[in-house]
Amino acid sequence: MATEAQLNWRYNPPEAELPDLKRASDIMMAFWLRGNFDPKNLKYYLVFNIQNKKTVALISRMLKNHDLSEVPYWPGVVANMYDEEGPALLGE
Repeated sequence: MATEAQLNWRYNPPEAELPDLKRASDIMMAFWLRGNFDPKNLKYYLVFNIQNKKTVALISRMLKNHDLSEVPYWPGVVANMYDEEGPALLGE
């Protein structure tokens, strides 16, 4: 969040100036509570942060093969099991 604030506000804001909703889980819960007032019904919360250099290289290659410079918003890029990309991303 601090990086985005710095890019958009053009200065490095102190922690106190950043919004209280800082983490993906905070934002996810806020959206969930917006229309679902019983948080016990939330079944799944997924976050992906890829650290493996080989996987990052595979994703970069897949984006390049699809003429993309960055990962698009949902639904992103589909890699099925019949393309070379699908089994590679699953680690087969």
